[in-house]
Amino acid sequence: EAISSGRISPEPEQFAPIERMLNLPRPCLLIADDVGLGKTIEAGICLQELIARGRGKRILLVVPPGLIPQWNDEMLEKFGLEFHAIENASSLERAQTSLSEGVKPWAFLDRVITSVEYLKKREVMVNALETPWDAIVVDEAHYLAESGTPRNPYTTARARLGRKLRDAGWALILLTATPHNGYRHS
Repeated sequence: EAISSGRISPEPEQFAPIERMLNLPRPCLLIADDVGLGKTIEAGICLQELIARGRGKRILLVVPPGLIPQWNDEMLEKFGLEFHAIENASSLERAQTSLSEGVKPWAFLDRVITSVEYLKKREVMVNALETPWDAIVVDEAHYLAESGTPRNPYTTARARLGRKLRDAGWALILLTATPHNGYRHS
């Protein structure tokens, strides 16, 4: 839809992730292109294909806090996909007030964008991931890696979130331009 309407003009290599994704029984991708090569476009193409195939009704975008407006704008402008931003307790409260009593925003809303910093909080994570997602996209996914050195590895709240995200959706798309640190535990 985005391509036929002229909202995006993808490069041929931007179709590589969708080709790879379609050949996997459970799509889990790491898109590790350099900065500026269109990881957001690649993720959007993947999401549109999942939607077209009936596998992308519930979508969760997890991005750094400062990128929520940019991601929201790009998904709407380029792909016609609207996401409800739940980025902190007050936006969760606003979402809750717009729904009937007892209806949970994380379960009711089909397309949500949130920040890794908000989602890593235990109570938020439990509520947000209680109802399965069809697709989860994580921008700056390198923040979910285990930390420390091989002699002194440690698990952060972000790494715990990463493991939970892996199990909370059918399709998982991780985006990063940051090289891996080379440590096996990461």
